[in-house]
Amino acid sequence: MHPMESVFSLPVAARTDFIQFLVQSFGCSYICLWTCDSINSPNRLCFLDGFYNVRNDQPSSTSGTVAQQLFSQFRTLTFDVNDDRVPGLAFRNQRPYLELQQLELLRLASTEIQTQFFQEARIKTAVFMGCNKGEIELGFLNMSQVDIQTALRSLFPEDFSRQSQQIDQNNPPTSSSSSLRSLSTGSPEYSSLLFKTEHDAIMRAILHVISPTSHQHHQNLPYVVHPEASAFQRYRPDIGPNMASNFRRQSLMKRSFAFFKNLNFMRMRERIQATSRPTNTQLHHMISERRRREKINENFQALRALLPPGTKKDKASILIAAKETLSSLVAEVDKLSKRNQGLTSLLPAKESSTEETKVGLSSNERVNVRLSHVPESSSSEERMVDLQVNVRGQISQIDLLIRILEFLKRSHHMSLVSMDANTHIAEGNNALQQLTFRLRIIQGSEWDESAFEEAVRRVVADLAQYQVDQ
Repeated sequence: MHPMESVFSLPVAARTDFIQFLVQSFGCSYICLWTCDSINSPNRLCFLDGFYNVRNDQPSSTSGTVAQQLFSQFRTLTFDVNDDRVPGLAFRNQRPYLELQQLELLRLASTEIQTQFFQEARIKTAVFMGCNKGEIELGFLNMSQVDIQTALRSLFPEDFSRQSQQIDQNNPPTSSSSSLRSLSTGSPEYSSLLFKTEHDAIMRAILHVISPTSHQHHQNLPYVVHPEASAFQRYRPDIGPNMASNFRRQSLMKRSFAFFKNLNFMRMRERIQATSRPTNTQLHHMISERRRREKINENFQALRALLPPGTKKDKASILIAAKETLSSLVAEVDKLSKRNQGLTSLLPAKESSTEETKVGLSSNERVNVRLSHVPESSSSEERMVDLQVNVRGQISQIDLLIRILEFLKRSHHMSLVSMDANTHIAEGNNALQQLTFRLRIIQGSEWDESAFEEAVRRVVADLAQYQVDQ
């Protein structure tokens, strides 16, 4: 049984926490658990769990880094263990440890997505551990075999030294064998580095942390190298009268070891959480940044409320719609400003004509008709004149307007541009009717100004006399 076999049986939350802890402790770039369904698909590996440690120097977008996107696609793949590819090679051959460098890793990749992920994530070394329930895959950027051992030794220093001493006593090293076999890229077989000494002890130490208490009896047994089949049996002096007391003593030691291992694991987790906890300055910066974004979102919502209905909610659409609306409003303001200037230029002439009318009617004159040329009109273009009619006394303004408009309609030398009518109450409760007509003289017509003025005066005088007689 592989020391990491129990990882596949852990609950989802505990397995996820442990995988992230391994990634942060070992310094590996990613870890994947590939499981095999022995009933439905006995020859295919599918993704069970994993974690990818995103580096800060990788280019990112709204959907994450390119390597993170490729890792998400990599998790959806399934692999045939009979293809002699990775993952699946260690599971098929029951290799507890298979280490591949970058060239061999790219050559043994099963799919193009897998190759792109290795290249984008800059994976230099990958480790595959075959288990009964599947295969465990770990990827490293620039981490050698010695660095992996150093990381494990720093993670569990007491367990590592104790298990190493037990292994050294039971299995003294020789010059003809080593604890690990390195991978040779030129060999015809895919040679692996087997956990026959220190690595088995380390993996069992990790298994003590992730396995429940009820299984610790089997996991804490000292490592024993089983010899080949023989007719002789190893002499065991512990089988005898003192077997019960030795068993109780060993059980107490195992429980003590399990307690201190769990305590060490808790200390390591608290240390990692303490290093990842943000400082006060970072916390204030995060709060201020969140408030700034909320304020920006509120301003965008307020701006969208001022825009025409149907504007999209995204910020780019809001800015484009606001720009177009502001441009149209600026054009409308310019148009209204020009119109206002044109109307303002007419006010002095109108006020002066009103004053002149008051001066002209200061005597007992009842009807006053006057023609004045508009200064803006030129002789080369169509001329424009103002016809001013002032009538004192009780006379209907509506009847006066109707009579003058009928007269102007019969005249073929001009056209009406605008009209203004006012009523003023003078001293002695006498009403003063002031009518102003702006006329456009048709170019080329034979228009007699004096005759026209006299004709209008007769029309107004006849109406005034008629209403007095009534």
